[in-house]
Amino acid sequence: MFHEVWTGVDIHLPLADVAEQARRVEALGFDGVTVPDAVHDGFLVAATALAATSQLRVRTSGLIAFARSPMIVAVATWDLRAAYGGRFELGLGPLLKSIVVDRYSMPWTAPAPRMREYVQSLRAIFECWQDGTPLSYLGEQYRFTRMQDYMKPPPLAHPDVPVHLAGIGPAMTALAGELAAGLATHPTNSAPAFLREVTLPNLARGAARTGRSRSDVMLHVNAFVATGPDAAAVARARE
Repeated sequence: MFHEVWTGVDIHLPLADVAEQARRVEALGFDGVTVPDAVHDGFLVAATALAATSQLRVRTSGLIAFARSPMIVAVATWDLRAAYGGRFELGLGPLLKSIVVDRYSMPWTAPAPRMREYVQSLRAIFECWQDGTPLSYLGEQYRFTRMQDYMKPPPLAHPDVPVHLAGIGPAMTALAGELAAGLATHPTNSAPAFLREVTLPNLARGAARTGRSRSDVMLHVNAFVATGPDAAAVARARE
């Protein structure tokens, strides 16, 4: 079984300190680093980490999708893929209704159907830019039909953008199995028993919809970690 070891950037780390942390993560040999979209803009954190490193892969841990148009996300993703040799990967999350509505003043609809259209929109936009396919995506939530030639970014050397989804419930987990490169769990649903008994069957159920297998979907386990120089320190961190 294929395994990777990633770490994350703390949501409260000042943006000015992200470059130093990214360089340290790369020097320690991690496969990649995930960056939050919380206190700071996720794309800015990702760009800072990418600019400070040469090999490290960088992924948004759960960009707040429904606060942004898929076109806005597509442009930023394409730019980061172009500028940094395909090292940027896109992670999207639906977040919660109260946050989307009350913090971002954006409408809320059923998250799994909306996220399906979101990912399909992104892929339609990417295909337009890479292959010259006329932009024509017509969904219930999103509609993209206009892309002037002079507004198109140039094709990429690494056009296959990995799109990962964050999810907890059965619908979002199955959706990740259906169309995403991977599923990022939340610390609250990363217990081994939950992964075995709930997450993996739902991933497999979604993967079967599109003729994929569970092994086609990367599982990112974001478990709580308690560390310290001795047992007492670990116990304090765990509490």
